[in-house]
Amino acid sequence: MRNIKLVLASLLIGFVASWEQLPAADQYVVIVLDDSGSMRDRMRRESSAKMVAAKEALRTVLADIPDGAEVGVLALNSAFDGSKWIAPLGPVDKTTIRQQISGIQAEGSTPLGAAMKEASDALLAVRANQVYGIYRLLIVTDGEASDQNLVDRYLPEIKARGIVTDVIGVDMDGDHSLATQVTTYRRADDPGSLTQAIAKVFAE
Repeated sequence: MRNIKLVLASLLIGFVASWEQLPAADQYVVIVLDDSGSMRDRMRRESSAKMVAAKEALRTVLADIPDGAEVGVLALNSAFDGSKWIAPLGPVDKTTIRQQISGIQAEGSTPLGAAMKEASDALLAVRANQVYGIYRLLIVTDGEASDQNLVDRYLPEIKARGIVTDVIGVDMDGDHSLATQVTTYRRADDPGSLTQAIAKVFAE
């Protein structure tokens, strides 16, 4: 369990490390977290459930992001006060966000398309009032979208608007269908290959 948590955390930390090239105020990231029912399944190489590993990775990474970075976390199904925004896009209250992430439960379907649209809209709303910055959408998922028609509709628009889109496929049998369509794609199922893939990304 510890190994896979470290792998997921390393992946996410890699994305955060790339943001640190800019001043904290110029970083805007929304993490879309798959909390569908399949995330309750145990990982093939570990005894930990996918959801447990993903939440621990997020808590680890968000504890170390630069002060002033603006980050949001959007769940597919879980809701707090009637909203699927575990944390709205903005400066991170690290104590609060850790508590909210801990409360996420894995159940329901995988409406990635709708979540991608909502997350990108939030990023674009912030960008409309800014001059500089990197705007990034990070999707952490273990399966295909239950609303693939919306993914097909919105992903080209998201890319055309200049939003960097990264996907982490969590313990999947094969690559996610988004693998060849997004900015970067990484699989979180083999510690050795993941470490090598991350090293190649940051060597580019």
